[in-house]
Amino acid sequence: MLAFCEECGSSAEFPAKLRGTIQDCPHCGRYMDVAEDDDARQRALLNDTLPGDAAGPSMLAAMQRVQKPIIVLVLGGMAFYVFMIVASGIAAALGF
Repeated sequence: MLAFCEECGSSAEFPAKLRGTIQDCPHCGRYMDVAEDDDARQRALLNDTLPGDAAGPSMLAAMQRVQKPIIVLVLGGMAFYVFMIVASGIAAALGF
């Protein structure tokens, strides 16, 4: 039974008798769920990963964790930049 760690994105093989239990991830030591049946998410990750591909499930999970914070930082930086331009224009117009 193949299970995926949501913390580090690694996969681990467990005996079928451990289905429906929570186990320690052999890679990061955090808890991971061993699903009762083959989860659709697990099958999708396997289908997107070619054998021997360096960008396996762990790389995919890492990219998903990093993607949202980067977008928030970029958009926040752009908003701050626009605010500073507008504020400096208003200050210049008022003679400050």
